[in-house]
Amino acid sequence: MIGTTRNLRRHVLSAVTRIRAALPFGLQDAVTHLPVGCTTIPEACCSEGRVSVALPARPLCEPDVIAGSDHQLVASLRADLRDQPNITEPHAGLIPGARILGRECTAITPEGLVLTDVSPDEVKPDRPHRALSTRLLAPPPRRIAGTMGLLGDVGHDNIFHWLFDILPRIGMIRSSGLGEPDAWVIPKSRLAVVPELLAQFGVDAATCIRMGRWSHVSCERLLLSSAPGRVCQPPPASIAYLQDILRAAPNEAKPGVVVIARRGRRKLINLDAVVDRLGEHKPTVVYMEGLDLHGQISAIAGARCIVAPHGAGLAHMIHAAPGATIIELLPEHYPNGSFFALTGACGFRYGCIRARAAPGAGRPNSSSDLVVEPHDVLSLVRAALP
Repeated sequence: MIGTTRNLRRHVLSAVTRIRAALPFGLQDAVTHLPVGCTTIPEACCSEGRVSVALPARPLCEPDVIAGSDHQLVASLRADLRDQPNITEPHAGLIPGARILGRECTAITPEGLVLTDVSPDEVKPDRPHRALSTRLLAPPPRRIAGTMGLLGDVGHDNIFHWLFDILPRIGMIRSSGLGEPDAWVIPKSRLAVVPELLAQFGVDAATCIRMGRWSHVSCERLLLSSAPGRVCQPPPASIAYLQDILRAAPNEAKPGVVVIARRGRRKLINLDAVVDRLGEHKPTVVYMEGLDLHGQISAIAGARCIVAPHGAGLAHMIHAAPGATIIELLPEHYPNGSFFALTGACGFRYGCIRARAAPGAGRPNSSSDLVVEPHDVLSLVRAALP
């Protein structure tokens, strides 16, 4: 029933999108206030009064994989990283009258064209960009005076997306020579560390304009940049920028092996058995929940080997020791390649162990609790720390 309802909604939205595209922009904008097509910063900035600046290329980097990793899962991760469409050369731009729509902070030109290099979407041949196909109406845009800087993207409640899909835009905009905005536009977020994060980059969260699901603003001038990289696939340039800003204090404990545990979804139910098996390496077990930003960074700083189930806590691997090894306990039913790509961007080695859904959890999904073979974990840690 749920699947049928979703299909019906998708077909209705698709039909409405086609109808809107056939109407004159002025008419459909007056009625729906939604975009009608797509463009990019360089294309949009051909008009007088707009500025586009080319930025240095931001190539991806694949990690070295340690022996003993799950070959099938690694092959899947490699294919996903290599098979994604190439991204255009990054740009920054200044566009008077540009709009921002929704919590995803979709950037739209005054002519109603989504800037897809700023606000990328998953490529699907049967569906246009989400801003064109997931809404029937939007509220009229609220006009904002001054120059705004755009920091939005998907994943507003996830520290991984803040670190790698949102915050590097600050550096890209500032390096463009187009100036500093009067205020920044960000998505509303339940992530407690967002104000602390923004402060590290010289941004006062109290002065930011926060976008919710039904927010729609028109900026007198909008400063923006291309996405820092593909969604969930950060380039080394983003890592270098973040490491320079979020400098980790030296960890006097100098942890060799850090095991990141989880209390919520996707937790490892045989964690104690895994930690016991790693006893010879004296692992440090860390729970990120409840820690402030400094505590999260300090927990990882200087680690030579990190073991963790797939989850946002692994985003802090950027503070591990140079040449560290990341061992991901990857759900076989959810082979997400985000941390494979991040490990490569950090210049670390990658290890992968197949994690299965915990017995009795029902049909496996991305939130299922996990179980792994403790000996498999020990074998990879020994390979990482001979």
